[in-house]
Amino acid sequence: MILFVGNQEAGYWVEEPAKINNQEVEYVKENLDIEEQMNEILRMREKKVDFVIYDIEQYAINATLLADKILRIYQAGNAEPIFLVTSYLPSSEIIVQLQKRGFNKFIFEVLDNRKKDELEKCMNGYYNTVNPEQLLDIPVKNQNADIKRKIMVGVAGACDRMGVTTQAMQIVKYLMSCGKKVCYVELNSTGFVQDLVEVYTVDSVDENKGKVSYANIEMYNRQDIIPEILHMDYEYIIYDYGAFNNTDFNKISFLEKDIKIMILGSNPGEIQSSTELIDNIFYQNVNYIFNFTAKSDQEDLLAMMGEKADVTYFSEYCPDMFTYVPAAYFDRLFPKLETMNIKKKKNKSKTKWWWKK
Repeated sequence: MILFVGNQEAGYWVEEPAKINNQEVEYVKENLDIEEQMNEILRMREKKVDFVIYDIEQYAINATLLADKILRIYQAGNAEPIFLVTSYLPSSEIIVQLQKRGFNKFIFEVLDNRKKDELEKCMNGYYNTVNPEQLLDIPVKNQNADIKRKIMVGVAGACDRMGVTTQAMQIVKYLMSCGKKVCYVELNSTGFVQDLVEVYTVDSVDENKGKVSYANIEMYNRQDIIPEILHMDYEYIIYDYGAFNNTDFNKISFLEKDIKIMILGSNPGEIQSSTELIDNIFYQNVNYIFNFTAKSDQEDLLAMMGEKADVTYFSEYCPDMFTYVPAAYFDRLFPKLETMNIKKKKNKSKTKWWWKK
């Protein structure tokens, strides 16, 4: 039997290779903390579970603590763990911590057919099985030691349609104005980059890399290309995670970023999700930006933020995400940077309006 720890929507692709290998599949509902799942996982020992697939993206706890708990489950049940780590980097803290405990079966792939191939390899012994107890004190080689250090910025929203992508693009434009080499990476299911290609006349498209260039911004929408992006000469990488309450929101990946920014709203349809996010104990050391907020409400919102008021900002009006609108808070989010005094060029509209086709 294969036990998938996470929602069926995230693990449905397991069922085909399981069937080929005469394995049944059962699911443990997702949870922010693996501690809440441990009893149910261990109860499955009675059903002779051969493999436990962990969807790592569901968790929002410390990487070391998470790896320790997974090791405890392995020692108690002895089912072979496999880790679904879509959108993670090989050098991510959670990957390193799991490797330190001897685990070496990771599925980094994004596309279902590639996930299935990797699962087949994991189940059929392609990757050597290692006893975790033997490797606890062995340092893990940094797989990206040759990569120049880059600043990773994560941007997410309290709910959908909060202007997350707009803020991400404004950050890209700000860093470009400081003379930095920067790119945008889509880590959500909105399909924004693909929509951009279909609606606008973009500068260039590289389908092999999932790369689109428009308004001098280099954008990527393929997560499996991230390791390759890390070897490029970017100084900053801006990750757009979408809404934090969506099922595909990558909690641990977001929390590992150097600079974390959450976009909030104060309208009736937004304030509940925003409050839930503000009160969430897992999201510490985060910067907050209120979008679409009236100036008359800002003082009350800062009072509501309490001790987080010092890292709370209010966005400027920005009707076109590709046109940089200077905002004072960028200098606080990215200290020690100075904008270059360069002459701005007006963006010419390149929209492919349907009636002009």
